[in-house]
Amino acid sequence: MLCKKRFHINVMSTVTISIISSLLTGGMIEQAQTQQIAPIVFQTGFEDGGLPANVTIHTVGNFTSAPAIKPSTHFGSTKAFGFGKTDCTADCWDDNTSTLRIQLPESVPIALISFDEAELDGNYGSTGYVMVDGQVVNDGTFERLPWNDGIADSEFRHHELTVNLVGRTIDFKVIDITSTSEMFIDNIEIIVYPQHPTNVIGSNFEDAQFPPNFSYNTRGTFTISPQICKPPLLNGRMGFGFGSSDCNSGAWWNYTTTLEIDLGSTQIVEFVRFSEAELGTNWGNQGFVMVDDHEIPHSVFGRLPSNDYETDFALRLHHIPVRLIGRKVVLKVWDITDCGMIIIDDIHIGVRPLSGETIFWEDFEDDVLEPQISTQTIGNYIDPPGVKPISSLSGFGAFGFGRSDCDAGCYEADQSSLTLFFPKGVDVSSLRFKAMELVGNWGSQGRMYINGHLWPSMDFARQPSNDLRPDAYRRNYDCLLNTRVHEIKWTVWDVSLSSEMFIDDIELVALQPGAVEGPSQQPSVIGILQNYPNPFNTSTTITFWLSETATVLLTIYNAQGQIVEQRNLGIKTVGRHQEIWDAEKCASGQYFCRLETPTTVKTTQMVLVR
Repeated sequence: MLCKKRFHINVMSTVTISIISSLLTGGMIEQAQTQQIAPIVFQTGFEDGGLPANVTIHTVGNFTSAPAIKPSTHFGSTKAFGFGKTDCTADCWDDNTSTLRIQLPESVPIALISFDEAELDGNYGSTGYVMVDGQVVNDGTFERLPWNDGIADSEFRHHELTVNLVGRTIDFKVIDITSTSEMFIDNIEIIVYPQHPTNVIGSNFEDAQFPPNFSYNTRGTFTISPQICKPPLLNGRMGFGFGSSDCNSGAWWNYTTTLEIDLGSTQIVEFVRFSEAELGTNWGNQGFVMVDDHEIPHSVFGRLPSNDYETDFALRLHHIPVRLIGRKVVLKVWDITDCGMIIIDDIHIGVRPLSGETIFWEDFEDDVLEPQISTQTIGNYIDPPGVKPISSLSGFGAFGFGRSDCDAGCYEADQSSLTLFFPKGVDVSSLRFKAMELVGNWGSQGRMYINGHLWPSMDFARQPSNDLRPDAYRRNYDCLLNTRVHEIKWTVWDVSLSSEMFIDDIELVALQPGAVEGPSQQPSVIGILQNYPNPFNTSTTITFWLSETATVLLTIYNAQGQIVEQRNLGIKTVGRHQEIWDAEKCASGQYFCRLETPTTVKTTQMVLVR
């Protein structure tokens, strides 16, 4: 035994998943099959000391320390990518930049980019941007704050960026690189949306006519009306311009244009995809996507950074996952000034009909939770989660996630979860449910996990966040899964005393024979979820489930393949199980947890940070 630790059972904690496909046994690497809800197209931790073949480095300026993979222990590993140092002492800006570029084989709809980042050897103003095909990703800035405080980071920052852009080239670009400090990045992961066959409704405006199901309306006085036009940026093609107003600043909600597309009937809206750019000067003009008056999370479009006075020279291609049931799709632009105009082209709306055999239904009308449903909370609650009657549904029941005693800024300290568990698994085509936020709207966010995997861009909270207004009616969600499901978890975080999230009418639709090929149709005896927290400081919870009773062997390895701990857990019954690993006497670094039954082996990676 290389370090002393103890195991004991713990209650369920919220899980964040990172899919790891390698496992260490006695220093040898084997490949483990892991079902992926959303495919990972790129992943690196730089531990082998070499850049992947599709990664290149680009610099501007004179570097005294070149960008490269360098020794670093700040990320719970031995190596990370450093963006280098230049010979510039101050005010280096765009004259001194370093870019790590990842080139994918083809353009794909990118769901999520996650990475760890820190500024070492001081802090003298360097700023980083994440870009897709030259466009800055929303909330894609990374840096140490406050600027220029001269203090190096003592720990890394973890970023998870919802992208919703279609692209091939991903850049991590750092500007204002000085001689004094260096930015580092590690543990990069890029996830794309799985592509499912759908019917497509849309237009490219090439006939200069609105389709019969397209219409628009405006608010405010416009100097250039919304219209189908042919700007130079589209190279002779037609597009729809949202117009320009007579306001030179502070237009806000007084100047808006709304483009509406009627689908003809209530359908499942899978995605909305379109090209977009801002012409003229960038001074306001922001857009977002709605379905039946519900704003879609992470659907903001317009030039970034906002109000930079620049114009676009290329189109952005957006891919917005929707997963709502509705009839009307809306693209709305607000804060329209006299400085510029947003133009869109090639609108594609992926839809599916409402159909399929229901294999599970829960409407909470009997005021009791079914045996396969459980709840968990973090924080102190003045109104605990449970089945409750709500007046907006004429007294019908729904599951409320509760209200905590936190007034504001609650974030991950106050969470509530509802978990639906099927020990032997069920083959599911679609997951449908309804959600609403009552009492008010004070920033709560919803996350959904399928078999422990975070489902990207699935925030089922009211949008826009913090508008203080409760929902007038429920949002109808439909998520196309096409997989064997063992566990579904809905987690609400930033739970406050000012509002409460509700969920209702959970429905699972049967998977059609042949819809999924290969291992995903075969029931697995054991499944392991990512340990939580991860990275961790002293102890972490390991969660796994069994679809049949079996003996379980748990083994912890270090990064050199040496056994740190091996523990026979004995015979475990069908269901969910948890163990806590106390690594108080272990060194920082990567560890691997291997769970083994007589017929199945599963492994996950853990990172210990001191």
